[in-house]
Amino acid sequence: MNTLHETFARVLWSSLLAIALGWLASEPDLLTGVERFHAGAKLNQPPVVTSQSVRQFSWSRDGQRLLFVSRGGENTNGRLGFYDAHRPGGCASIDVLGEPIGAATLAPDGLYALVATYCGHVAWIDLQSGKTDILIELSRSTGLIAVALSDDQRLFAAADWDGRVFLGDPNSGTSIVLTATGGSAVMHLDFSDDGKQLICARTDGVISVWDLMTGTRLCALTGHEGAATAAALLPDGIHVLSAGRDGTVRMWEATTGREVWRQQTESPGFIALAVTSDGTCAAWGGTDGIVVVWNLEHSRPEMTLRSPGQSIGHLEFSPDGRALSIAGNSGTIWNVDSASGAFLHRIPLDSTGR
Repeated sequence: MNTLHETFARVLWSSLLAIALGWLASEPDLLTGVERFHAGAKLNQPPVVTSQSVRQFSWSRDGQRLLFVSRGGENTNGRLGFYDAHRPGGCASIDVLGEPIGAATLAPDGLYALVATYCGHVAWIDLQSGKTDILIELSRSTGLIAVALSDDQRLFAAADWDGRVFLGDPNSGTSIVLTATGGSAVMHLDFSDDGKQLICARTDGVISVWDLMTGTRLCALTGHEGAATAAALLPDGIHVLSAGRDGTVRMWEATTGREVWRQQTESPGFIALAVTSDGTCAAWGGTDGIVVVWNLEHSRPEMTLRSPGQSIGHLEFSPDGRALSIAGNSGTIWNVDSASGAFLHRIPLDSTGR
């Protein structure tokens, strides 16, 4: 009888231990905070907040500050949020003239924000003092939807629904119209590392490469069937990487306009593209919630990750390339190890006090 009791007790304790370990495994924050992110299984997480999504975000150079544009919750218009790792209370909302936000980016030093609104304003905000300088003021019916800032913070670019691209100096407030009639809305802007070139991805599928020293267009890269949603000039200054709604990622020679490489996928369309600062790795994602991390040096996939949300809105590598930030309609910004896909931490948007 004692043997039977002992056997029953061992089975009972083994079952309880298995249940306990299973519960702990479902709560990564209670363990080490690290969990695999892969295509075959979703991260255990709070329910996806589909009513709130991130359109774009940007980190400061030291990785301590984050600026993001989100929609949803009690405010269906674009709004601006700011996260500082050293400030208690999580994220804070930033009001810009009481207008809905079309696009924004954080200065590399983390002290300023470049913001474009759907009401025709481009603003330069001192995040410490709150002082706001209006760099561009257009008709209130003008929707500004893309901005970019050079690494040295001496040049900014902004674009509207009509395809006009504006170029200026955020410190002096002076600006020019780089292209007055684009014929197609600009989805994404990106400066080269040296600030001498500007890349424009457009809804007609064309990627324009501009020489800012002469104010002339170097080339127009054509091939995407549908909108080109993101593009970046690689650090070698020769190659451009682009992603589009046609489910392709393409590499081009900026000098000749020749397509040199293409990755065709079954994705219904890509929205976001990111490249490490050294140009060795890229990541892209879109409407199916899948993120592909690709080794550009060896032209091969490193891993496939499944986002907590149903769609990817923006991707960005940390300055050292070790982490990848992922955002979309999950209501959070997720950070994963770019080499292993391990979950690092998340920034919930519901701490913005909406």
